[in-house]
Amino acid sequence: MFNEVSRAAVRDFLIESPEFSCLIPLYDLLYSTPNKCYYFDDKNELQYFLQQEGHAQGCPIAPTMSVFNLCLLLKLVTEVLKARAQARLQNSQVGDDGRGTVGSALEYVDDSSLFLHPSYIIPVLETFQEQGKPLGIQLNFSKTKLLTSTTGTPSTNPIIQEALAYINAQAGKDVQPEITTGVRFLGQPIGSDAFATSFLTQASKKYSTNLSKLLNSSTDLHTKFLLFHSCAIPSVQHLLTADVYHHCQVQDATTIDPFHWQSTFQTSTTQANHKFIAQLASVHALPPHTLHILQHPVSSGGLGTRNNILSTIPAFIVSTTQSLRYATAGIPTADNQIITIPPTLGLSLHGKNLLLRSLFSTFTPSWLPYFFPSTMLPSHLTPTFTPPPPLSLSPISLHLAGLASSIYKQTLPLVFGSIP
Repeated sequence: MFNEVSRAAVRDFLIESPEFSCLIPLYDLLYSTPNKCYYFDDKNELQYFLQQEGHAQGCPIAPTMSVFNLCLLLKLVTEVLKARAQARLQNSQVGDDGRGTVGSALEYVDDSSLFLHPSYIIPVLETFQEQGKPLGIQLNFSKTKLLTSTTGTPSTNPIIQEALAYINAQAGKDVQPEITTGVRFLGQPIGSDAFATSFLTQASKKYSTNLSKLLNSSTDLHTKFLLFHSCAIPSVQHLLTADVYHHCQVQDATTIDPFHWQSTFQTSTTQANHKFIAQLASVHALPPHTLHILQHPVSSGGLGTRNNILSTIPAFIVSTTQSLRYATAGIPTADNQIITIPPTLGLSLHGKNLLLRSLFSTFTPSWLPYFFPSTMLPSHLTPTFTPPPPLSLSPISLHLAGLASSIYKQTLPLVFGSIP
């Protein structure tokens, strides 16, 4: 996308946006004339061709400038989604959100994801094609995929079949656009437990491979450790929540130590970490005190590496409860505004969840405000902010892990919509 976006459209956006107008002189300096793209021909002679539109991928501001056009396009797509939902609502088709099934469009740099009712798919793709041309954006149909289920069974819905045929026709070949197990969304596995397990297994294997490459990357031990500490370990931290979500069953919550998480993914990554440190120190096995030094805070004389056994469940609790808070209390913005979501989603978190009500009845009310807003609590609980005793953290964290897992699994279809 970076090579074809309209420079004129980007410049118009900068002119119309007061917060970005200061970039116009820099943009004109870099992109008022075509870029020269150099290459070596078959005679090994240096040649070049002119890039009339788009931005050089090596330019630091290129991603941001290109994304401006995509944002403009997604605004147009959003208007189409709102109109479609309004039409369904007028026909008494309220949908699972009570508002006619409002679709949503998300983007991360040049990677777009849309959550749609099946009847919206073709109109949205047509909007991308028609409205994207003036902006210099072309939809790559060979990379356009539809997640229609997570059971492994293809959809028989005629509307979806029509959309799949449309994508193949636009691509000019059978690109097999239907996905029935799961997808990667912003680094997270979204789909069945089997898909997530396979995803995490591949991630742990890649992590082990990268650590092996790191050992051979430099002769300086300190450099290797810093890369391990600051680059390698953080590369898998975003998957801790997914590990708990897909492998912590609510019925097993009472048998799980929240500060000693056990899973195949955790075991694999932990063993890879220990192997790396052992090889770095030129020993066959690490003595127990080495791990204490390795994972002890830097402020107390340790090396400050993260212990996934201890941190996985807390990471899951924090991220999931934050999502639940956003779902019920709204999402704060930088200008002190609140973005609210459909009330049906917030109500489903406690009004339709028997497990939520049963688990809340076992909690001490003074604990709850640390994890959930008062709008989510059953009416018989009146929380206070009395600090809890430190030793009570373990059972509370334990119950919250099972609770959050249950809520998250039951609300996921509401977030992504159901396919009739």
